[in-house]
Amino acid sequence: MDFLCTKKNKKNTNIFARVMNRIIFALSFRKNKSVTNECKPDSLCNNGTNNSNDLKMPTAEDGTSPLKRDGAEVFHDLLEYRKNIKEYANGKEEVFVLNSSIVHASLIMGCFFESSKSSVNMYCGEFSIFRDAFKEKLKDEFASEIYDSVRNRDDFKNFKPYEDCIRSLVSFLDRKGELNVITDRDITSIKKEKIWGEIEKHVGKSLRFYLRNDPLGHDFHYTVAEEKMYRTENNDKKKTAICCFQDKQGYCNVMNGFFGIMKRRAKEIKFN
Repeated sequence: MDFLCTKKNKKNTNIFARVMNRIIFALSFRKNKSVTNECKPDSLCNNGTNNSNDLKMPTAEDGTSPLKRDGAEVFHDLLEYRKNIKEYANGKEEVFVLNSSIVHASLIMGCFFESSKSSVNMYCGEFSIFRDAFKEKLKDEFASEIYDSVRNRDDFKNFKPYEDCIRSLVSFLDRKGELNVITDRDITSIKKEKIWGEIEKHVGKSLRFYLRNDPLGHDFHYTVAEEKMYRTENNDKKKTAICCFQDKQGYCNVMNGFFGIMKRRAKEIKFN
């Protein structure tokens, strides 16, 4: 019998869960010799290639998002970011990467699905990264005047992180990969959105959604892919997160353990 699932131990469960949450989240900020994408104050980790010992959420000198710089520079960093994370996903070295924008979120999740073969576990609010509203946010981001200097470039026109992310997700499911998603809120309204047509044939089979129903006090959302990659969010609205490729410390197993407990108590969402 799982002691975490009894009323008698609910109080202890919450304390235990919160302690473990902090441990899991703190792991991403620890100093580690294998970190190759560490931050320098002047580079702000925009493309995940620079060095420093302290991982920080990037901000510009005026305190704004790094996406408020020159359009050509911003777009160059996004292309480098996409290239680098694909290399990290296929490499052997443990690497930590900052996910500091909604664009990064799409790139990271797309990379996870593209690089995974068998299983991905995702705990989220309402599967928002794959939904219509998120697509509109990305559209608004790239409609910003900051990108005017690159708007007519072919590589900019072909840069579609949301569409690529969806394509990677569907391809993963078509390859018989299994995706389990636990949400904080009911998401049956997703049937009215475009993504539904892409995933409907997999729902209830290789893709299963569950509505959270447990006493665990998780403080953040996370995704674990292939037991070697993870993404832990620190801001649900901004979709900022810390990501790890080629986990060597076993934290993927820890998060999958929590996910398993949550899944056992969750109610599978039916889309009848």
